[in-house]
Amino acid sequence: MSKKQHNSLATEFKKGNKHPMYGKHHSKEHKRKVSKTMKLKFLGKHGFFWKGGKIKDSHGYILIWKPEHPFCDKRGYLYRSHFIMEKKLGRYLTPIEVVHHKGIKYPMGSIKNKQDDRSENLRLFANKSKHSKFHFPKGSMFGINISKKT
Repeated sequence: MSKKQHNSLATEFKKGNKHPMYGKHHSKEHKRKVSKTMKLKFLGKHGFFWKGGKIKDSHGYILIWKPEHPFCDKRGYLYRSHFIMEKKLGRYLTPIEVVHHKGIKYPMGSIKNKQDDRSENLRLFANKSKHSKFHFPKGSMFGINISKKT
């Protein structure tokens, strides 16, 4: 009575046999499907670094994960302040509109102010030009009043 041998791939390799795919290539379509599947496997909620859909950018602003939003970035994130302003207005913001943090509770430019996305702390400007004029009014240079006093 002889024992029945179990030939797994590992035992076949040990014997010196080559892998069944040796010398063969996957089609471009198959590679695309595998790539897409692997990317979806680690994006968003399934990713290793998932923190509930909230992240901070390098300037301290909060971004939220909204992959279905038309103006989200390529990773699926959107500035929380933009999202709150859109809810307040009842429409999407245009790409040229600027959301400004007023600095009611915290000083202007502080990290806490950048993260204070309450609707009463947000102001909408039609474009970057109007936002800059708000920060640097006529007769000032970089926020310092340079007009002559007589």
